[in-house]
Amino acid sequence: MAVNRNNTVRSYISIGSALSFLVLFVSGTALYTAPPCSVANAIGWNFLLLSKEMWEGVHISFAVVFIILASLHFVYNWNVFATYFRKKTEESNSAPHAYLMVIILTAVLFLLSAFHVPPVSWLHDAHEKIKFSWDSDGGKGREGGMRGKGIRKFLNKQKGIPDLSR
Repeated sequence: MAVNRNNTVRSYISIGSALSFLVLFVSGTALYTAPPCSVANAIGWNFLLLSKEMWEGVHISFAVVFIILASLHFVYNWNVFATYFRKKTEESNSAPHAYLMVIILTAVLFLLSAFHVPPVSWLHDAHEKIKFSWDSDGGKGREGGMRGKGIRKFLNKQKGIPDLSR
């Protein structure tokens, strides 16, 4: 039984891409909901037994792996992509418009995200709200997160020590 080496490589690339995407999804969720680093370190925050710093390492590593595998996937399947787009373009006059629309929507999403414009900015705002909900003052003193008095107040509150600074 002859094994086509090209199909085997494609299989590894596809499975690797899917698994790295899954890890990125989980690590992204962990980092989206994580408190600022100073709080995470101070309270020993973890998610699925990993600290915030560990999740950052996992996320960065798998992002690089995903980019490499997605690029290889594109290279190995170039003929399939090219044939598909050529065929769709020939079949329908609307295909070029659809491609253009997707490109425009991608550019708009990029610009809305980069310039922090609603409704895309709401996602970032929700992240900030979740991140600073761990802070004793709700992130009002965001300069450096909970450094200094804020972190001491937070830890004392966790230990049940009354706040005498009022």
